[in-house]
Amino acid sequence: MSCLGSNSLPGGIDTQLAEMVMSKYCAKEISLLDYCGGHTNYHYHEHMSCLYKNETSGHSSRIGTAGDGNGIYGPYIAGGVMPTDLDGCGGRTGITPDSNGVAVYYYPVKEYAPFTVGCFGPGTLEQCKALYPGCNTVDISVTTNYGTGKYKLDGPCFDANCSKTAGNSGRPGFMAPIAGSVFT
Repeated sequence: MSCLGSNSLPGGIDTQLAEMVMSKYCAKEISLLDYCGGHTNYHYHEHMSCLYKNETSGHSSRIGTAGDGNGIYGPYIAGGVMPTDLDGCGGRTGITPDSNGVAVYYYPVKEYAPFTVGCFGPGTLEQCKALYPGCNTVDISVTTNYGTGKYKLDGPCFDANCSKTAGNSGRPGFMAPIAGSVFT
């Protein structure tokens, strides 16, 4: 996009961060995806909000099945809260609406990349990184309206702080959610 000027947007940046970088340099909010989190030749990249209700009192419904046979659910767990116990693959073990009271491993939709399945779990961050050489690349510097920070290109492995870079405490400031996100 010409509005980026001399700034580049390398491949390997997730869609949410790409939108934030473009918004910074193009001086306007830019959306690569529609309100459901998908686009062209329709496929999803992010939140998939058209597939589940924004359930704020209970567990989100199942919206799909991952290649390993485990379920993919909307973002909320029991009590209508987002989970804080995801493993390195982006999954967790718990009771779901269709597990008949038995704790099962599954993947909730997340507000940050990889948004659903990082790797087939359960797995640790180290196990995920071993599957994806991109998780071990050198950090690049990215700038959004929220600040500048380091980011690793490619690879779906994220630590417990929702970060692809070491040393971030909590969600990195440059990755603040876009206004209007289903997760704000």
